[in-house]
Amino acid sequence: MIFVKKFILDSFTPVAIHSKIRDCFKDEVKFLFESANKSSGDYSFITIGYKERILSDCYNTYHINEFGIKKKLKEDAFDFLKNYYSKIDKELYKGLSFEHDTIFIDGFMGFIGYDFVKVFEPKLKPSMDKLKDELNSNDLDLIRPKFII
Repeated sequence: MIFVKKFILDSFTPVAIHSKIRDCFKDEVKFLFESANKSSGDYSFITIGYKERILSDCYNTYHINEFGIKKKLKEDAFDFLKNYYSKIDKELYKGLSFEHDTIFIDGFMGFIGYDFVKVFEPKLKPSMDKLKDELNSNDLDLIRPKFII
């Protein structure tokens, strides 16, 4: 089910709103995404929680489904997403986007770290594998949010 409500809020910055929301949803994953897309305007998205999540450290990729079950994937994150999106009704989401005059209705969003370049550019893998990973964190973290503001 998709629920869309639009409102204009000029009194607060996205960072200020995110700060307030962060305190209200302490146990949920939260992201603040800001864009500067001049062709369709500037948008900020604040996400709260996730329906699904994809995590990867370049070598191991995991999918957490809508029931919270974590499964190690045999394919990399990009192959998983290609397969995932080949099965959805794209026209439905295009229609909803047009109907609600918004650029984003549903889907995975998150971050892809620099180290992940070796997944889609295999020529770099041998040299990048020699680098020390000092952060030891996920190189890809994508969520399909529960709520988007």
